[in-house]
Amino acid sequence: MKKKLQSVIVQFIIFFLVCVGVLVTFSNLFHIQLRITQKDILRENLKLITEESSQAMVYASITCKQCDYARITIFPPKKISNVHYKVETSSRGLETTSFSSRFNESWVSPVFNLNYTLSLQPEEWYSGRNLTLIFQRRNYKLWIG
Repeated sequence: MKKKLQSVIVQFIIFFLVCVGVLVTFSNLFHIQLRITQKDILRENLKLITEESSQAMVYASITCKQCDYARITIFPPKKISNVHYKVETSSRGLETTSFSSRFNESWVSPVFNLNYTLSLQPEEWYSGRNLTLIFQRRNYKLWIG
């Protein structure tokens, strides 16, 4: 009787450990898939925001030929995948960067090669408010307001 009871207890412990191992394995698989999906969403949305801002810059520079000053406001999301980000202008074009210890993503757009003809003033904009692009035709300058 004692050997039979010990055998049942050992089987129960082994079964319990196998179940815990399977649970931990599936939990890790779902966690890894979640992180991959969040990173993909973050990358694609950074790309989308950068391209939308680039299109607004092109629109501002070619629409009103008589205007000396154009101002376009874009309403981007406050966070992407629960991550803050920034948009900045530089000599390379328009760059969108995320602020996260988990995901270090960045996307650069040459603004349809307008960075060679426009003078892009080095400015930064942080997520959480409206993005305003200002174009001054006289000096052919574009900056973030």
